[in-house]
Amino acid sequence: MPRLDVFCEHGPEVWPDLPSRFAVGQVIDLAGENAPPMGVCRLGGGMASGKASVTFRFEIPDGRTVLITTSLDLLETAVRAFRAYESGQAERG
Repeated sequence: MPRLDVFCEHGPEVWPDLPSRFAVGQVIDLAGENAPPMGVCRLGGGMASGKASVTFRFEIPDGRTVLITTSLDLLETAVRAFRAYESGQAERG
């Protein structure tokens, strides 16, 4: 299972390699209004422990499909961190 790194704010320190990788065409950016749909599916019992997992599906321009899976618990923890961060930002406003 891949590790899930959670960042509540984007900045150059989060992924410092991206600008140089964009410059040489090593990044596939699936954002924007013409982006293909992204899929997400809960898989009951998808973890070795029997707990639920979540798989994200991305269609990339060369026709291949990318799947990445994490536990539902890890995804939920990330979402809670984002919500807490947003609440704090709104309070500081």
